[in-house]
Amino acid sequence: MVINESVKFDYSDEQIESYKITYKYNDIMFSLCLLRIYFVFRFFLTISKYKTSRSARVCRLYGEKSDYQFSIVSLFNDKPFPFLSISLILLHILFALEIRIFEAYIFLCKLLKKNRPVRTWRNDKADITGKKDFTNIINSLWCSFITFMGSNLKII
Repeated sequence: MVINESVKFDYSDEQIESYKITYKYNDIMFSLCLLRIYFVFRFFLTISKYKTSRSARVCRLYGEKSDYQFSIVSLFNDKPFPFLSISLILLHILFALEIRIFEAYIFLCKLLKKNRPVRTWRNDKADITGKKDFTNIINSLWCSFITFMGSNLKII
């Protein structure tokens, strides 16, 4: 189902150029639907062995709460590599999809304003100005990867 209505935003970049960006309601609803991953994650925590009645009894015995935070910490302590790799890959893909949805329109508006030919969603070339074309999912994945690595290296 595609909703034909749109939302308009004003955008100004570093050269104080203003653009009218139109997002479709369908894109906004799709980005909200990606939040379903959170419910799937909570479902898997619920069916894990750390949310059983036995683990709740052991937690009460030691004065701890048997909640989702306990399940996450227990899963991380039990299997750290699979837990981290699956969660980071899912977050990486989720952020790349969000970047593609919300940054691609800014790129296309800049091309239209500068009277350049509009590229299709499947073209993977960068803009002539050197800015990344976020209409391609590969560029969005790359930006998400660099953001994750940059934030991790800054901590060290």
